[in-house]
Amino acid sequence: MEQASKVADQISEYSKSPQTISTPNTDPPRSITREEEIGLFSIINQARALQGWTLASASELGPICKVWWKEFARHNIHPKHYETLFQRAHDARIESIQAGARGTSRRST
Repeated sequence: MEQASKVADQISEYSKSPQTISTPNTDPPRSITREEEIGLFSIINQARALQGWTLASASELGPICKVWWKEFARHNIHPKHYETLFQRAHDARIESIQAGARGTSRRST
């Protein structure tokens, strides 16, 4: 809980600087919203934790967040779906690893 509070404070500080990115779907370019930023920081840190890495600060995740946000914005994905998409991607990765361990694949090539 303390870590979450620290990250929220860091996001708040990081958010004070403009984060305008041009995306293919927006003209003129729009800025990343606080909701998008918090959602992305959360799932990126989840991915880091699942790999055994330490959680990153908001300033460390800023450039990574921008890359993820640009893709999510390109597909008009609302922040409320970030967690679900992350979980589905993680589940698919686990299934792929398990299939590889069995010597089978769920995809036919």
